Amino acid sequence: MEVNIPLLLDHIKKNGFAATVNVSTDTPDPCLIFISGENHEGSRREYVEFTDLNEILVLNNIIGRTSQEPSLVKEQFDLADSTPTNRRTLPERIENLIYDTLAKYIIQILLASRGKLYYPEIIPLQKHKEYFTNR
Repeated sequence: MEVNIPLLLDHIKKNGFAATVNVSTDTPDPCLIFISGENHEGSRREYVEFTDLNEILVLNNIIGRTSQEPSLVKEQFDLADSTPTNRRTLPERIENLIYDTLAKYIIQILLASRGKLYYPEIIPLQKHKEYFTNR
């Protein structure tokens, strides 16, 4: 699966937050560096490995590990078969499922220092669990 970074940043903005992203070239595994705000040199940064994006979507049941595994995207494909309207809006619904989930996840980890859980419906990866709590 591919993730379009400008589209992801658009969805972050649609959720009322601004962020930029850099790509790390000096870490052992390539990763994205999400930065709070519109300045690419901002100090609030979170590192997300490329594989984390896929794991976030699987953990939140947006996509399955295989195309046969039940998921919200698979449900949308099944709905598309029911009416022409559902078929026409399928790409937009799938895009929203994927990018809105990733956007909310990124916003939550960037705002973790505030100690507030903004998106309780989002399930975090084990390594980000402390970012998804109210303090």
